[in-house]
Amino acid sequence: MEPPLRPADRARGVSEVERLPRAGKFREDDLRREAAGLDGDRPHLDDARRFLANDASPRAIFLNSPHNPTGGVATFDDLKGLADLVRGKDVAVFSDEPYDRMVWRGRHHSLLEMPGMLEQTVAAYTFSKSFSMSGWRLGFAVSSPEIIDVLGKLTNSALSCVSPFTQMAGIVAMRDELGYRDAKMNEFRKKVELLVEGMNRIEGVSCLMPGGTFYVFPSVAAICNRLGITSHGLALYLLEGADEKRGVACLGGECFGDAGRGFLRLSCAQPDERIAEAFAFMAEAFKRKDRVDAYLAQHPESRLAEPYAEPAFSKP
Repeated sequence: MEPPLRPADRARGVSEVERLPRAGKFREDDLRREAAGLDGDRPHLDDARRFLANDASPRAIFLNSPHNPTGGVATFDDLKGLADLVRGKDVAVFSDEPYDRMVWRGRHHSLLEMPGMLEQTVAAYTFSKSFSMSGWRLGFAVSSPEIIDVLGKLTNSALSCVSPFTQMAGIVAMRDELGYRDAKMNEFRKKVELLVEGMNRIEGVSCLMPGGTFYVFPSVAAICNRLGITSHGLALYLLEGADEKRGVACLGGECFGDAGRGFLRLSCAQPDERIAEAFAFMAEAFKRKDRVDAYLAQHPESRLAEPYAEPAFSKP
């Protein structure tokens, strides 16, 4: 079998990547499945089949699990099915796995576990999440020796190298701080649970416990419909319009594709008291229709043109 990333076309293939599911992009039925408490934004093998069958020159598939923003986690069977589809074909898989230590139900699985997939897969990891080293910009990739050799040359040519003291910090983290890492991951799990519980106390919000990551992705469709504001506008209102002195920073679901309309993405990377303060602030801000109307008067682009479909699931 010829390697899927040949030296002559590896660089070209990078620009021809197809994404399944798109990291930060997802389908509307993903959200329905997530809303029903089923499987969230897991890979859909039918998408891969269509891509491989219909694309004129399929080069690569981009996979993100655990998924940002929904928190969906690919199962072993998902990855086995994907491996069976692409194994032996001239198609590579880039598997983005920065939240591999943030899986709250079951455990993380990687395509690298599947027989024969080391030669077709590049899995990327980061110290930013597992070791809370987000400012260090340190990560690594796992693949076959041949692919890693090419990636090393590309990195040296395009990015030079990570500073020596940053590399040394990464070595110390991997060698001496695994206990610290695991303790921090347990803290994040508790923060996610805290935020999910707090969001579900707010009338009009429906929030499921994600399978992984330190994000929650609550539906605010009912609130948006009542206030006549888009979810992106609601996020900006929470930051800029709800109070003169403080606000909550989050993202409207539209930032991740049209299927995200009616959702917000919130991060749990704050102390517990700040998280509690945030959902208490939001509960009050959602009641202030006068302030929302004032915000919409200044930002008419945030007016909701058509009501969102509200989730059919009940709160946990």
